[in-house]
Amino acid sequence: MIGFRTGRGINVLHVAGMFIIVLALSAFRSWGQFEQLADLAPGPASGLSLVNDTAAIGYFDSIVFTGFDGGNPGTYSVCLFNAENYQVSTLKSFANCPNAPRLYMSTGSEAYFSAWEPSSGYEVWETNGTESGTRRISDINPGLSGSFPYQFTWNWGYIYFIAFDGIGAGQHGAELWRIKLGETGPALVKDISPGPGSAFPLESRETEPQPAKLVSLSKILYFAASEPEHGKELWRTDGTESGTFLVKDINPGTDENGNARSSNPSHLTVVGNVLYFAADDGVRGTELWKSDGTEAGTTLVAEIGSGRAGGIAPQETFGRRWIKYGRHMYFSAIDRAHGEELWRTDGTRPGTRMVCDIRPGAASSRPQWLTSRVNGVLFAANDGVHGSELWITDGIL
Repeated sequence: MIGFRTGRGINVLHVAGMFIIVLALSAFRSWGQFEQLADLAPGPASGLSLVNDTAAIGYFDSIVFTGFDGGNPGTYSVCLFNAENYQVSTLKSFANCPNAPRLYMSTGSEAYFSAWEPSSGYEVWETNGTESGTRRISDINPGLSGSFPYQFTWNWGYIYFIAFDGIGAGQHGAELWRIKLGETGPALVKDISPGPGSAFPLESRETEPQPAKLVSLSKILYFAASEPEHGKELWRTDGTESGTFLVKDINPGTDENGNARSSNPSHLTVVGNVLYFAADDGVRGTELWKSDGTEAGTTLVAEIGSGRAGGIAPQETFGRRWIKYGRHMYFSAIDRAHGEELWRTDGTRPGTRMVCDIRPGAASSRPQWLTSRVNGVLFAANDGVHGSELWITDGIL
């Protein structure tokens, strides 16, 4: 468990990035001293949705989150916790929803999220912490279906996200969009997979961590996208159509069916001026790569695994396995001698090493939920004796 402090000096509970369900909104003033802030659903029913899906706004004095009426399935509210007076207010209620408002992303003064209404389906919403300032700002796919926006990422005055505008004439499938901060009217960045084909398969919106594929480095946004000629590879954008292009075709050529091979970049993580990611070049399996944004500067860091088996643990819906701490990137990796354990890299092959063999031998401790803090990296791991427990490392090898 980890506490963070709001701008008003009030401690709020957070649990290492994990999804948890609680019965009431709580805070603590010091370790062991908890205080219930609000009972959103009186009685035994739960009143709070997924705790890690929140956004802090107003200089971090307020937290936007989704509350729900445990006695009325499908009824959700976008709520605001005010850390100045400990009050919880409802900004907008949604009835008969197939899913809760979610994927909150803060710009500091506003929060953006995906929510469903009967007239529009899932579209982009924003809130400034007031009822009147909580509104839908897009109708990318007009009608009842909605555009299913996800992967909200703030980059230099723009909110980027992936959305689906349909597969009919003049439509583009699931592609990259952006909205200028403070304005309405989203714009398509580029039709990466021309026509109704999708650069970002629509089904991935429910299976990938948030955010997983859109990361910012020196005003450039990096992401993995698919198109017929190169398959799924690493791309970059400066927000313009001409400035959106493939960084490198890491796994070139076609397969036995004539389809473009893919390197399937994942785990995109920025440390300093370097973008780290996992990719499969078709020879070594999924391994650790890095990029400076150029084709020549996109290279393999280390081959941790053996042959086609690869050395990088798969990206899962839950359980973050890559994190920046100091000048290093910490990640979960697999080799034959040690199984899946915690590793770190400085971007060089000699500087890419296992931190500790927590579960000795070829068995795996499966480090996950990596969380960077001032005094080290917190993570969950199983040493084979105590089950999955909380660990910390300062990175000293």
